[in-house]
Amino acid sequence: MAEIYGMKDLSELLDQSRIQVRRKIEKLNIKAINEDTREYATEPLQYDYDTYLRLAKEFNVPINETENEQASTTNVQGSTSDVQVDKGNNDREIIEILERELQGYKKIVDKKDEQIKELNKLLDQQQQLTLMFNTEVEKLNLKVQELVEQENEEQIKKTEDEQASTTNVQGSTSDVQAENKRKWWKFW
Repeated sequence: MAEIYGMKDLSELLDQSRIQVRRKIEKLNIKAINEDTREYATEPLQYDYDTYLRLAKEFNVPINETENEQASTTNVQGSTSDVQVDKGNNDREIIEILERELQGYKKIVDKKDEQIKELNKLLDQQQQLTLMFNTEVEKLNLKVQELVEQENEEQIKKTEDEQASTTNVQGSTSDVQAENKRKWWKFW
């Protein structure tokens, strides 16, 4: 089973501050093994043994190779049943992790489906409102055209009436002038 280290573990093993370890990880572009599978961004990042070795090399920290070799030889010399149990436990852990990831992805997909349904509903409402708005605009345009036509007709009638009244006024003024030109004795 591979060893997993958190940021605190790495800083203690390397005898460096967490900030220095984090900066070195960023500088080396090392990706955490659980970076993409974390359910929440606040979950701690975990790194493997290779990351520990690279950081130890960067910080010039001597690694006690004999401990690592002894640990690996002990695991190799262990009984086959122990190895099988470790593999079984490792498989179960992997299955549990994958099942949790699957559940997380299912939740995300369900949320996205709900969002899509809501957006489709909002889109339908927007289309209905746009259609209603366009019909109202057309009705108002027709009313405006009718009012403009009525106003034009009234204007035409008014100008015709004014022209007719000016011709009557001109005719009556000519009659008055004609009467004024008649001699005074012809009035009786």
